[in-house]
Amino acid sequence: MKKVKKVLDSTYRVIPNYKFQTQSGDSLELDSLHGNIYVADFFFATCPGICPKLSNSLERVQQAFVRETNFKIVSFSVDPAKDSVLSLRKYAALHNAIPGKWYFLRGSKEDIFGLASKGFSLTAKDDEDGGPEAFIHSEKLVLVDQSGNIRGYYSGVDTNRVNKLLGDIVLLLRDTEDGFSFDKKTSKTK
Repeated sequence: MKKVKKVLDSTYRVIPNYKFQTQSGDSLELDSLHGNIYVADFFFATCPGICPKLSNSLERVQQAFVRETNFKIVSFSVDPAKDSVLSLRKYAALHNAIPGKWYFLRGSKEDIFGLASKGFSLTAKDDEDGGPEAFIHSEKLVLVDQSGNIRGYYSGVDTNRVNKLLGDIVLLLRDTEDGFSFDKKTSKTK
């Protein structure tokens, strides 16, 4: 009987490095998140539509992994003109964001919109009609692994999809545990 070689054919999109300002006024480079699993989304603090629903889902995600030191949440503001550091800090408090666990980031529109489209393959842009929904952005939550690779997209307004995200985070965290491997032949030994 001939041995069959296992071949992985998945290619992951790597998130490019950008530097943004946090809700505490500090700066954060995305490359500094390497070694952590994180969930990312795009929002704006004055959004009356899907943003509160996204943030409520992320509150649930944060609570589920509150003790995991190598898990983070990163929310990118698509409205840096209105979402000042103070506005982001208030929004973070409104959603019980734990400092150092959940980051609310702001930067230039060019950087944010570029990161959304080129980095995360999501939509983030100005809405020509204006009004309360002044920006068009995705309702997706994006799971990023410890190497900065996108591992999945999940609707942040669908409870079942958020449940799937929670399960996938558990799988990624288990995969990063010392000594654990899904492939018994490559299991790490101490």
